[in-house]
Order: sequence, then C-alpha cells, then structure tokens
Amino acid sequence: VDARIRLAAGARGELHAGLYRALAWMEQAGLEEVSAPRAAQAAGLSASRFVHLFKEQTGLTYTAYALAQRLEHAKRLLKHTGLPVGEVAAETGWTRQSSFSAAFRARTGLTPLAWRKREGKLAKA
Repeated sequence: VDARIRLAAGARGELHAGLYRALAWMEQAGLEEVSAPRAAQAAGLSASRFVHLFKEQTGLTYTAYALAQRLEHAKRLLKHTGLPVGEVAAETGWTRQSSFSAAFRARTGLTPLAWRKREGKLAKA
C-alpha cells in the first residue's frame, strides 16, 4: 500500500479492509482499468460508499490518488525506458498524448520530454 495512504490512515486510524482490497487490486490490475466503480467492486463496496470512504480515510479523492499513481508510473517509464512519450501515455492509461502531457506538466511543471531530459542529466551527475 502506498506510503501516503499508510501515513494518512495512521493519522486517522486503521484503513478499512475494503480499501486495502481495492489498493491491492490496483497494484495487480496495473493502470489498465482503475476507475472508481472497478475499485469499488474490488473493495466489495458501492461506488458512492467507496469514494466517500476513500476520501474520509486517506484525505485524498480516489481520482487524485489514481492520477498520481498513473503519473508516477509514467515517470518511471520515462526515466528507465526509451519509450516514446506517446507510448508512455498509452502505457499509463491515456488515450491522447496531449491529455497526458497536460496532466504531466500540471503535476511536474515540465513536459514529459523535458522531465526525461532533466532526469537523465541528474542520473549521470
């Protein structure tokens, strides 16, 4: 389970068992289908209950968490593979490279290609 989730749950008490199941499912499913209804199904909860419980127990919306996970995976792919940006976008669940690039830039302040170049220089230093 993600360290941010453990930290948030620790501050609020124990994490609901259904949320653990949903997070484990997310790790298994990868980024193919991480919609709230599918995660709720994995948790054994209704979609509305799942979304409410996730926010209540973690302090994050499920959508924000899923987006962060997708972008972190994209960073790993950009840093450790030579995949073109379009393929990284597809691998992390975006249907349009432009949407991926906009989300990536909003989160990091850099385009995926600029981030890759910067990270490559840091790794060589």
